[in-house]
Amino acid sequence: MYNEMLRVLFYYGWIDLENAPRFLSYLTLAASVLASVSVFALLWRFTQSLLASIVGVLVLQLMPIFWVSSVFPFPSIVSLTVLLWGLLIFDTAVAEGWRRWSGLLCVAAGLLLVLSTLLKVDAVLAAPIFCLPIWRSHRPTSVKVYWTLGLAVFSVLVLFIFDVYARGLTTEAAPLTGFDNQFPMDPANLVKYATLDLAARALGGGFLPLGVVGFLWMMRGEKTLMFWLLAASAPLFFFWGLRPPNEARHWLIPAVFFLFLLVLPLKNAGWRRGAAVILIVVAGTVSYTFFPATDSTAFPSGRLFSSSKLIRTDVITQHQHGCAVANSELESVGIVVPRWIVPYYKYEILKVAPTKVQRQQKRGFAHYRVGSKEFYVWDRQVPPEVSDLHELAGRADTLVMDEAWVRKIGQTQLLDVSEYRIPDSFPPASC
Repeated sequence: MYNEMLRVLFYYGWIDLENAPRFLSYLTLAASVLASVSVFALLWRFTQSLLASIVGVLVLQLMPIFWVSSVFPFPSIVSLTVLLWGLLIFDTAVAEGWRRWSGLLCVAAGLLLVLSTLLKVDAVLAAPIFCLPIWRSHRPTSVKVYWTLGLAVFSVLVLFIFDVYARGLTTEAAPLTGFDNQFPMDPANLVKYATLDLAARALGGGFLPLGVVGFLWMMRGEKTLMFWLLAASAPLFFFWGLRPPNEARHWLIPAVFFLFLLVLPLKNAGWRRGAAVILIVVAGTVSYTFFPATDSTAFPSGRLFSSSKLIRTDVITQHQHGCAVANSELESVGIVVPRWIVPYYKYEILKVAPTKVQRQQKRGFAHYRVGSKEFYVWDRQVPPEVSDLHELAGRADTLVMDEAWVRKIGQTQLLDVSEYRIPDSFPPASC
């Protein structure tokens, strides 16, 4: 839905191509602020502790995956924000008995769950969290069971709505039946070091043991809160843990529920509360030093400011490379770069003449015709095979190759295919 939203905004002229990155950055920033507000409100409602609510929001800002999602325009943070506000509205509707506006609030919460899922489909796996307000209320057990069954049926309906919506998209669809082809499931992935490393990077290495402390403390009480936080986190943990480790942003929703466990010891009184504060400060320090700064948004680091500078430098570099290639004198270019770099090149290609672009999707690559120029952009997650390079070389006069993929494929094989250039070899262009 994120892409469709942009398409509609472009179609009606509400934003132009040049301002799209700025719009998405502001949208992401606004979503992170609203997510922080909802986390504070939910922690207050669940714990009745001002200290736990304030510290929870502060720790949220230090979680690497939340920070990266706040400064980089991923749909994950928008989906999370919509989900949390839906939960807050639902808790307001049902926690203290049925009132005049409860029905409308429940409808609004349901619509927000649908919207969150349309933005990022795995959000529906966190739907069990909506059972928490029901089971924390003073309703009879039979009524709570009926509500739970109703929420389960509604979650299945939400998933069906997403599948119908995805199949009807005007852009490239991603229906549920094709998901396993892109992310095959393998139980061995759950215990691989790469999966655990990804989880630690998403949460911040120092906060992992502290979350366990919070979990063990909560077993003394608040069993309902514990159960539904785990019930909402476990499906996402197994859904992504069983798949090849790819990007930390997929762990954003369970990371927020993990945060709730983390700050629960602050409900204690006396020296226990002081000890919990000290543990959080130590955990934050460990998280900062655990992983070195990185420009990767897929595998983030707790060194937030240093990493942000590296990410900014890398973004500027990729835009400059895309600008130089798109505005070069070459008439026919094949662009073979990693999937995460591809949008920079597409953006600069479209900027050359946005009203005169013709696009076709061919096997493994997108074909753009801009006036007399032609661009063939490799559009898959994996490096191309030599046969793919032969096909691209037959269509384009020159291949632009990412240096890392040159090393992976092998220079000898590339030289047998066609002339190739790395992005740094192009003279700078003014964009």
